[in-house]
Amino acid sequence: MSIIKVVGTGLGGNIDRTLFVGPVIPPEIRSMYKIISDIDKKIFRKILHSVVSGFTFSDKVKDESLFLEENSKERIQLDFKQLSSNKIDEEGLRIIHTGLHTLLSCAFRKPSGALKVDVFKEDLAELNIPSDFISDLETVVYGAKRSEIDTSMLACRPSLPKLESFRWRVDTTISTSVLNRVLEPYLFVELILSNGEVSTFEVPLTKFQELRYNVSYVLKEMEALEKKSILRLAD
Repeated sequence: MSIIKVVGTGLGGNIDRTLFVGPVIPPEIRSMYKIISDIDKKIFRKILHSVVSGFTFSDKVKDESLFLEENSKERIQLDFKQLSSNKIDEEGLRIIHTGLHTLLSCAFRKPSGALKVDVFKEDLAELNIPSDFISDLETVVYGAKRSEIDTSMLACRPSLPKLESFRWRVDTTISTSVLNRVLEPYLFVELILSNGEVSTFEVPLTKFQELRYNVSYVLKEMEALEKKSILRLAD
């Protein structure tokens, strides 16, 4: 990871590296840290419960020890108006909910094992997250539900169709309406994609050899670029 010092924001200015949320702290997190200390741990866990349920796309929470609701595995449907108090209003609770969603999104984008626990906790402290809440966030990011969350996010992210089947054959054109004798081989290719779409095309064998050469050349150039030190990530 590149060494970047975050300064001039009031957050993250005490460490000489990039926070896991990125070099620029998202505005949702900026808005949250000013008011998150106004809620108690019970309300925080209810909001966190709702946020995590959104990541898993599930109406049931299998790990009941993860949240405050010890006697219920049901997903909590938040009523911000009911949770509001003299210290924090309904709008403030929505800001915290959005901020926690952004915070966890940044953490979940990191591959498993790439974000160390100590670094994560230190970054949360730099983001002015109360110490009483850090342990719950740690449980979400590094607990048993992480694999389920990763699977759900991977399944729902935008992606292009994948190649399911690749079939080919070589045909030879013996003659045409113009020429009596051609004898030129053609490569006929059929591609079946994961969305059911079937694509077919044919290409002269000479052009296919040219394509094969160009692909090999590009791969070789990519390997040469990867060996350059400027493109290597520093831990």
